[in-house]
Amino acid sequence: MKKNLRKICILLLAAAMAFILGACSEIRLARPMSSDVLLIIDDTECSTAEGVFRLMEIKELYHADEDEIFWYRSIGDTDLEHYVKDSVLDEMTKYTASVIMADEMALTLSIDEQSEVMNYAQQAYNEMSQKYDLAKYGITLQNVEDLYMKKALYELVFNDVSKDVTMEISTTDTKVILLNYVEIPPKTSIDDIEAMRSLIKGGADFGEVCEENGYEPHMNCVTKRGDFSTQFENVAYALLDGELSEAIETKECIYLIQCVEDYMVNESVANYNEVISRARKNKFNEAFIEFSADRLLRMNSKVWDDISVPDL
Repeated sequence: MKKNLRKICILLLAAAMAFILGACSEIRLARPMSSDVLLIIDDTECSTAEGVFRLMEIKELYHADEDEIFWYRSIGDTDLEHYVKDSVLDEMTKYTASVIMADEMALTLSIDEQSEVMNYAQQAYNEMSQKYDLAKYGITLQNVEDLYMKKALYELVFNDVSKDVTMEISTTDTKVILLNYVEIPPKTSIDDIEAMRSLIKGGADFGEVCEENGYEPHMNCVTKRGDFSTQFENVAYALLDGELSEAIETKECIYLIQCVEDYMVNESVANYNEVISRARKNKFNEAFIEFSADRLLRMNSKVWDDISVPDL
């Protein structure tokens, strides 16, 4: 169950809360809306049926029906159900905004791309209709087609505004390395530290030398930029396989670092992709915040609050 919960956190963090929590510099409320409408940005609508269908898709990923308390587990200062609903509402807001953004940016889907979107929508509708009572929530094929078209336009806008991000990020800055290191009290004699270094450089085991001198070593630490101080990382990232650092004096301690592996291939590729993904989302959010500054957002909070994910 912990594994499932962790999976949910990872997937749902992809739907950032920027708009709901403040991306719009002005949210101007208007008269109450029909329960069929979840939100409107200017004159572009997102139906409640679209939002509920997306909730069903998210729910279907986790197969949590047999666990009665699954959706009520804590996530930060809320529970999982409300975290999911907030995330999906943010998705729906960005999808809807992307319809306007795509038009203003003169971005369009080709006939073939539109046809592909419709095919995906039909497939999704067919699959979910076997598992959920779609009619209960007024969900039609048209609603699902509208949702999938909004999502396709979101991806189109996202890719366009973030297309140059890869050129701004170096693989050198995203490489992952494997280290041994030890923290030595700052007043330790440099002669004693050099004696340790001599033993290690002579072939003695890093961990054993540290322990014999009364220090607790940190062994085989997978490390990426940002895990340690700049001073530590500048030295660590300059080391080659098997190389031992000089003593690194800081206010807190004296470090000795041994590089076990100066480039972990699989981990470095994964970290590069993660950094790129995060940077692209940030780039889109910047464009989204600029777009949303003077937009009229109307949100049907009551109808959304009344939806229960466990009861779908």
